[in-house]
Amino acid sequence: MRRDKWIKISDFSVKENRLNVTDKEGQSYTFAVEDVVELAGMTEDELSRGEIIAGGLGLRWDKFDLDLFVTPVVAPERVSSSQHLT
Repeated sequence: MRRDKWIKISDFSVKENRLNVTDKEGQSYTFAVEDVVELAGMTEDELSRGEIIAGGLGLRWDKFDLDLFVTPVVAPERVSSSQHLT
């Protein structure tokens, strides 16, 4: 898979049980926290303590030893399990 298909996060925020990420082109993507099993049950405060990792490809929560790559969540049509990073 071409790397340009991956969303690269420049900022993120949490409000009303929704996570909003903004990519480096200024496009915003929002999804419900409960749509991601690993995030379900985390408080807004816990979610807001995440950090951007991997050059913007994902978010990390050290407290939970949890990494989340955002593209498969917000734009699954861009990725497929049959494709590989090149």
